[in-house]
Amino acid sequence: MNFNEEWGHQIINIPVTTLDNIIYECNINNSLNISFIKIDVEGGEFDVLLGSEKILLNHKPVVIFEDGMLSNADLYGYNKEEYFQYFERLGYILFDFFGNEYTINDWGGERKNFFIWLIHKDSEYLNYFRNNYAFFMQLFINLELKTNNKFNNKQ
Repeated sequence: MNFNEEWGHQIINIPVTTLDNIIYECNINNSLNISFIKIDVEGGEFDVLLGSEKILLNHKPVVIFEDGMLSNADLYGYNKEEYFQYFERLGYILFDFFGNEYTINDWGGERKNFFIWLIHKDSEYLNYFRNNYAFFMQLFINLELKTNNKFNNKQ
């Protein structure tokens, strides 16, 4: 463990893996039907998704994650072309938090930080999402409340 005097924080080195490694290398894939993933890792969401390619291709889950766009891309070393090409190659359609399709032309602008929905173009949930967006919004809100309550109760 190191101490960063400039920021007054301790630096702790920890092992890192991917979601694909957890699911596929631990041989638990056969017992799972992964239909929904929520990611909130303070800016590293795209890296998590890069390490989830097999899950995204094989299970086609609905995914919601926070996206800082330019600030995350600068910090983690990718650009909007890589970002959108990755999801296009996997067959995913991106939507903003309010259910509007999110394209490369929407990158940046006034929206600096918001949640993105990923839904596979062949997903059984795509039409349902487009027609019943309020259900997905409520699902997200309920997950946020449960997550925050669990976190706050542990402090």
